[in-house]
Amino acid sequence: MDLKIGIIGLKPGWKIILDQQGLNYEAVELNKKLSPNQYSVLIVDDHKTTKNNILHYLEMGGSILFSSKAYAQVFDKKIRSVRKKYLLSDQESMFSSIGLIDISNRIAIPKKANIKLIDSGLQVYSGKYKKGSFFVIPIDINKEILNMNACRRKFNADRMELPSEIVAQVSKGKIRKLLVYILQKLHYERNLPFIHKITIPDYQGLFIFRIDTDFCSKDEADAIYRLCEKHNIKATWFLDTQDKSKLEEYFSKLKGQELGLHCFKHKVFDNYNDNDKNIKRGIYNLKESNISQKGFAAPFGDWNKYLDCSLQKNNFSYSSEFVPSYDDLPFFPYSNSKFSKVLQIPIHPISPGRLRRSHFSDTEKIKYYKDIIKKRITEKDPIIIYHHPHHKMLKVIDAIFSHINSLGIPNLTMSEYASWWKKRVKTKTDISYNNGYITFRNLDRKINFLIYKDNMISCLQPKAKLLFSNIEFTKNNLLKREKNIASMRKYHWRDLLYNYESWRSRKNR
Repeated sequence: MDLKIGIIGLKPGWKIILDQQGLNYEAVELNKKLSPNQYSVLIVDDHKTTKNNILHYLEMGGSILFSSKAYAQVFDKKIRSVRKKYLLSDQESMFSSIGLIDISNRIAIPKKANIKLIDSGLQVYSGKYKKGSFFVIPIDINKEILNMNACRRKFNADRMELPSEIVAQVSKGKIRKLLVYILQKLHYERNLPFIHKITIPDYQGLFIFRIDTDFCSKDEADAIYRLCEKHNIKATWFLDTQDKSKLEEYFSKLKGQELGLHCFKHKVFDNYNDNDKNIKRGIYNLKESNISQKGFAAPFGDWNKYLDCSLQKNNFSYSSEFVPSYDDLPFFPYSNSKFSKVLQIPIHPISPGRLRRSHFSDTEKIKYYKDIIKKRITEKDPIIIYHHPHHKMLKVIDAIFSHINSLGIPNLTMSEYASWWKKRVKTKTDISYNNGYITFRNLDRKINFLIYKDNMISCLQPKAKLLFSNIEFTKNNLLKREKNIASMRKYHWRDLLYNYESWRSRKNR
């Protein structure tokens, strides 16, 4: 049978998530009955779908992930709409590691339905129909993933005062992880392996260090560069281009580093012409200094459709901001009613400067980043941290680099990761599972796969045919839900102060 996910109602937000995770999927027009052998799981997000064909798929032993509206339509149930700013997983549920999910739209909850509430905080349900199994989610996935609004969010730490930054209003990476966990469970219900492309080139991990050079001196930049040399770190530097002498005399001479564009004016505008003018002036100064660039990172982590349009027109390969997403996998944003050609590479948005503003000691800063690194390794996600040289804190950066090297984590530049990711996206591998064998068709041996069974995981290079029982698995460790996590969304008077400081900083530039 095909290990392929069929999706009824393939909207841009769903496509982003499925491509991020590297899943084998296709859009389905449900004009005829489907066999469970055609699709290992169905995603049904279209509440106008053909009821009888859906029930037939379940009846024959299929697995389905329903949106609440689609579930209500198929099973003739009612739903109620509830306003929530965030969802918080139950401490002991199968989804406890998800933690807190910020959302922007109302959720839909089934009413008087004969299904089991799996997680009361996330409002996730599961049920059975004849031979089949299904889950029901309350979130409007497409609306949440396409939301490009920003707001200040606090980030968890083992202390009272928490750091904050203006980032995406919706925690999209958490939504993706929730959906992936559900898809895993639905495969397990059918005694099928769950398989997707690896999200980083090396299973051991990936470390990217991003440097934004706005307002730094040559001496401050050089101090960071010396640490990169000391620890053999290839960093990605996004350059403030107003000072041409600094570009020509210093940055153009850096070795073993990637150079990209940050800005000419340290600002993102609410119109195309000013953004394009700003970017073109930055590109011109880089070119005059014999510096070529593939990547861009916007001031303040801001992003809008006008900026994206200019980045596409100026042939940038990728950009990296906080507003499209953070703590997430790369993706192509959906902008101006189409997918952008510029890859977005989300990062962890809390810099050492933000930690200092929240009165962290150096010891607390180092612990904060060690905790972030541990989380990313456990979740098989890239570790992407950024810093401003004018904030100095060399002791903290030195400790981060030492820790990364002690763990043996591979280091790439953003451009290298973007290039690998684009090849990964283009790789369309068909996978089937029959008589205990996994078969890969149209495979690319440079892109490895993660294979899951129950609570076990294996990373392997695909071959034309693999005997499932011969695969060596290890325990798939999951994170524990963080303590006091709900306190991140409690109002504090400092939030108002930080918002004022951010407004003043943008206005003065």
